[in-house]
Amino acid sequence: QVTRMAYNMVTVFGMNRDVGQVSFYRMMNDQFRKPYSDSTASKIDDEVRSLVESQYIRAQELLKDKRQELEILANELL
Repeated sequence: QVTRMAYNMVTVFGMNRDVGQVSFYRMMNDQFRKPYSDSTASKIDDEVRSLVESQYIRAQELLKDKRQELEILANELL
């Protein structure tokens, strides 16, 4: 699901500087054709990979930074 969300951020919602604020949403209904060049497809893949990796690292850092709070919460739930 994370990868799908990242692709939607880049290709549907236009939330990327390199690919630009364009949406391929309507055009992507035909699954056998992509409405952009191979170069753009490569750029999209690179941006999605970068987004997923950077947010994974961010999540790890948040868990480390908030470890004490997480342990307190876990103990309360048990």
